[in-house]
Amino acid sequence: MDRFWDAWDKSTVVSGAISLGLSGAVVYLSVAGLFIPDVLSFGFGAVIGFFFGSKGRDDVKRAVEAVRVEKEG
Repeated sequence: MDRFWDAWDKSTVVSGAISLGLSGAVVYLSVAGLFIPDVLSFGFGAVIGFFFGSKGRDDVKRAVEAVRVEKEG
């Protein structure tokens, strides 16, 4: 249970719930053939962009750290 509260403090639980909600709504509306409001599609795009942007940032940080460790060692 402590891990949940640690994640809550880092707001990963909240951002994950928002991401799942937006993704689920877009997928549901797409499959049902209903109109997807612009606000929803823009929000979905922002969430996806943030997700891939943060993954790229993490990869760069790991690569820089690996080079730094290699040069020190």
